[in-house]
Amino acid sequence: MELSKSALIGLVLLLVVAACVPQQQPSVQQPAAQPSQPSVQQPAAQPSQPVAAAPQQPAIDPLIKELLEKHRSVTSLHYVLDDGTPDAVIVWLKGDKFKKEIFRTRLGLETYYELVYVDRAAKTAYTHCAAAAGCAAEHRDKAIPLNFAAENAVLTPFDLLKDVTSAEKIGTERFDERSTIIIQFTNEDGHREQLLVDSFFGVPLQQRIYGDDDEVLEKHTFTKVAFNSLKEADVTLPGQYRLE
Repeated sequence: MELSKSALIGLVLLLVVAACVPQQQPSVQQPAAQPSQPSVQQPAAQPSQPVAAAPQQPAIDPLIKELLEKHRSVTSLHYVLDDGTPDAVIVWLKGDKFKKEIFRTRLGLETYYELVYVDRAAKTAYTHCAAAAGCAAEHRDKAIPLNFAAENAVLTPFDLLKDVTSAEKIGTERFDERSTIIIQFTNEDGHREQLLVDSFFGVPLQQRIYGDDDEVLEKHTFTKVAFNSLKEADVTLPGQYRLE
């Protein structure tokens, strides 16, 4: 009995000693260190360049815009361009077509013509003999083709309106027995330009372009104007002349 008690005490002491001995922890292998990546220097941000704003055209005066819009009611014009000058031309204008009467012009040795029919849409120009006495046999009863670019070089009031993007009213004037409003603007060539615009129809009746010293560089007039009085036949080559 005494022996068993001693054995029990020994066993307890053995367990206590075993518990006090530190336990060896299993080693954990650490992952190998990765080589450091070389740092990449980012380019410095460039300051943004200011964008130059496009020059603004001054807005056209509402009253002038209303005046010029009146020309849309005009379907035809009959007028004399630059009357009293060597370049005077009588013009019948309707849509894309116009007829012009010029000084009698020689075409060949025996043929003369006075009327020219121009179609701006078709880019054609034709004439016919002025009279039987002034017509060579090969031109008789025929439509004679002419150079379109040369014959199309006739100024119309509508052509002048295309250049007006900004303008101011500077006065009024009575011209060719009609009431006009004078508008002024700087044209695409940098010159001061004035138009005398019919106050009822909104169509220019005179153009004046000035130089730096206020001298008149160019001037055109549209006189004896008849509005909305033409028919298609007035600007069309008569059917009796054969096209070739």
